Amino acid sequence: MVGQKPEEIISIQVLRAIAALAVFAGHLSNELSDTAHWNPVPHLTILAGGVDLFFVISGFIMVHTSRDMFGHATMRREFVRRRLIRIVPLYWIITGVLAAHAIVRYGAAGLTEANLSPGLIVASFFFVPWARPDGDMTPLLAVGWTLSYEMLFYLLFAASLALPRRAAVGATALMLIIAIAAAVPGGGPPGRTAGWPALIAVEFIYGMAIALLAGAVKLPRAAALALLGLGITGLVVVAHASPQSEYRFALWGIPCALVVAGVTLHRFPLASWPWRPLIVLGNASYALYLVHPFMGMPRLVTERVFGETRGPWLDHPIAYAIALVALMIGAALAVHVFIERPVIRILRRWSRRATVAAAAGATEPVL
Repeated sequence: MVGQKPEEIISIQVLRAIAALAVFAGHLSNELSDTAHWNPVPHLTILAGGVDLFFVISGFIMVHTSRDMFGHATMRREFVRRRLIRIVPLYWIITGVLAAHAIVRYGAAGLTEANLSPGLIVASFFFVPWARPDGDMTPLLAVGWTLSYEMLFYLLFAASLALPRRAAVGATALMLIIAIAAAVPGGGPPGRTAGWPALIAVEFIYGMAIALLAGAVKLPRAAALALLGLGITGLVVVAHASPQSEYRFALWGIPCALVVAGVTLHRFPLASWPWRPLIVLGNASYALYLVHPFMGMPRLVTERVFGETRGPWLDHPIAYAIALVALMIGAALAVHVFIERPVIRILRRWSRRATVAAAAGATEPVL
């Protein structure tokens, strides 16, 4: 029935928390290596798979949460409305803070020196890839490069909603592959000038395919654990053999897809207490993803205000690492509870009222 709320899969929330923590831990490692010359996880390049895991999860969630929309062309607007309300507000708030800081600190004339431009700032708000002065296409909030991929995926997905479920997934996959094939050729990491959208976007297709399977297939526990173990093993092997590759969509994406399949094709009982912190963090995973790049701010502020050249990040790197983990997770939870959730509730309420008013207006006779 249209309007029915899809069942939440707790294991997906746990995976979202793990993906966000993996991205956070990878960037934390860079912070500690740059400032304290200490890398606590020098061999855990497997953390780089957090982004790939996010992409597979996103593909899964879109099919799962939209199952009452397929075959209804009129639901395209509702789908886009939901995704914009979910993704845009917090991203705009953080990007707005960064834009204001850049303009105040550098002024319009000095943006180039900071590898910024007015075009980049405007484009960052609308998820449009835009070259920086040095050619890099990372948006103002660096981790936002993944959201330009997400938005492209959402648009193609919305365009397919008039079709039945399987046909819609196939049409979305086909359009995504065409978009990738039509992209400017060239290598380089995702988010760079050449090759947008890059092959990494294929990972959305893995997630959609798993969601289709989840509606028809339920694996026994042993088989699901085997898939999960195979995926983790694949990530470990790839992390040591090929951290960066233009074939990342296969080398990293397929193991991540096996992990997602393993935890969704069998309903593991994860509602008990040991998993609850990860479930809570899974709900706040988007906030953690957007907030954690600010982990260096306490150090920068301390150095600017007090002129310190040495601090806990040099003399006590382990304590510094623990403090950053606590600070960023605490900040993410606070942002989720006191900013993200209230803003989303307000926008959803306003959007529903606007939709009802528009529908009422459409039924009134024209005089």
